[in-house]
Amino acid sequence: MFSLQQAAEKYLKAFLVKQGYSVPKTHNLYYLLSLCQRVEKKFERLEDDIGFLSEYAVESRYPGDPPIIYSESEAKLALLKAKKIVNLVKISLG
Repeated sequence: MFSLQQAAEKYLKAFLVKQGYSVPKTHNLYYLLSLCQRVEKKFERLEDDIGFLSEYAVESRYPGDPPIIYSESEAKLALLKAKKIVNLVKISLG
C-alpha cells in the first residue's frame, strides 16, 4: 500500500516539475495536490483519493515492525485510487 501512496506522490511531483515548479521535499499528498490545483482545477476531483492514500504514507516498513495486513478489497480500492491519480496526471501532461 505504501507503494501506491508513493506512486501518487511521484506522479504529482512529476506534474509540478513539468509545470516549472520547484518540487518541495514533502510526502504530504494534500500539499502536493493543492499545488497541482493552482495549475489545473481538474485536480480538485482527486481530493477523496488523496485522502484515502495518505493513510499509507507512514505504514511500518522496517525490519522488526509488525506487518500490516490489508483486505483484498482495501488493496483493490487503493489501486483504483492510485490509477485515477496517475491517469489524470498523464492526461494533463499530454
